Amino acid sequence: MSHGSPHSPANSESYWETKRPFAEKYGVDFEGFGEPAPKDPHLFRAQVEANFRKVIDLLHHDQELVDHLAVALASLGDSVPSEIEGCHLKPRRSPARDPRLLDFRSYPEDLWAKPGEKQPNRAALGKWGAYVNSICRREHGRPLFLAMSADLAGSTNISGFADGWGEIPGWGKYDRAANPEGSLLPQEITEFANAGISTGIASVNLAENPFEEFDGFYASCSTYGSFSYLKYGPMRLFSQLAQDCPLKVGKVVWIAGHFEAARGAYLIRDYSPNARPMGCILVQGTMSTTTSCSFSPRSSGRA
Repeated sequence: MSHGSPHSPANSESYWETKRPFAEKYGVDFEGFGEPAPKDPHLFRAQVEANFRKVIDLLHHDQELVDHLAVALASLGDSVPSEIEGCHLKPRRSPARDPRLLDFRSYPEDLWAKPGEKQPNRAALGKWGAYVNSICRREHGRPLFLAMSADLAGSTNISGFADGWGEIPGWGKYDRAANPEGSLLPQEITEFANAGISTGIASVNLAENPFEEFDGFYASCSTYGSFSYLKYGPMRLFSQLAQDCPLKVGKVVWIAGHFEAARGAYLIRDYSPNARPMGCILVQGTMSTTTSCSFSPRSSGRA
């Protein structure tokens, strides 16, 4: 059952039994107690309103009860800690407000490729992700980006968000037991879920003044370009939320890594017509296919 349902019929026996302890303790005589609800909706509404007033009147005339409730509520409020041990979101330390992360003019030299050197865009993404989250570890004690991919973390280089930079160690892959601080979520081929998780992450604002600034995590997710449509629903809703909601939200980096079937994604190759079929290897994922083929000198480079 997803949620509770109202007592049916109204004024059922079980409904009145939930009111009995209160009525007996404070001497409240509820109208229609133990009786079925009036058939006339106007009379039913009047009965409910009258019983609500009986509860409120009790507070007006029982100062001892009011004092007890006030002290109890104040004590509960005072018991809430200003900081939670183990929480990595520290006020006034949000990396989302750090201007150095987007100041490309001050990026270190080894973050850039050399003039004339050929590098894919994904290589730059991996290095930048490692740099940003590593600087955030050093300066803010937590990552800014949580990353995930549809089984393409390595080939799209989105795994860089979990790598270290220089002498700063990386955050690694998330594991709820071994590495709960990991910044790379171990997602599979679940584009729609990844989009929902990413937008959900960026929608959570823990700032003291969420109408003025954002304090939380950004997200990044990747898949094949041809499968990007699977992410559209959550991304479209998040885009509308970012435009219309008075609360500040974070950012999501939506990465389309490849626009064709990558190495070994669907069919390595059919059986040779001039040779007897000798079996096959079943794998899941593109990088695992490439790795499997690399074990055999005969298959290396021929898939």
